[in-house]
Amino acid sequence: MRVKALVIIAVAVSLLLGCEDAPPPIQGPGTRAEAPSPERTTHTPEPAAPGPQLTLDEADFKEGEASRDPFRRQLGQAPPDERGIRCEKGKLRQYGLDELKLTGIVGGGARPLAMFRGPSTDAVTTVKRGDRIGKTCGQIKAILRDKVIVTIQVAGSNKRAERVIPLHTS
Repeated sequence: MRVKALVIIAVAVSLLLGCEDAPPPIQGPGTRAEAPSPERTTHTPEPAAPGPQLTLDEADFKEGEASRDPFRRQLGQAPPDERGIRCEKGKLRQYGLDELKLTGIVGGGARPLAMFRGPSTDAVTTVKRGDRIGKTCGQIKAILRDKVIVTIQVAGSNKRAERVIPLHTS
């Protein structure tokens, strides 16, 4: 009990002795600490002269090439094509469906994934049902055990066609 009281008193005294108004200056090896001179410590810059007044009207707040909404997603947005399909989230858009190779199918459960590879790359892109792929923005309708069925909209009409991409084996 007596040791505990001595420890508490020692901690209190060290805290009281360590409290100062300004922290001690940092000393490097072989240097002496100097008190900061009053002329070096406070310097207030003079206020700058006001610039020209800028007037804004409603046209300055419209979104365009010079100004855009920073909270709206900009990357990957594509305008609708002649069929009216907006394919901003399409994968492998630089390739036609004939050029893509179906290299693998993962899982056979409720959410299978298909793995495609473009002709000029070794990178594999995974897609799921509902994703859009290729230049034609075909939509993945079904992923089966050995093939993928892609629905594409025929240009110039509202008709849809199905394209079967078989599993590439080699």
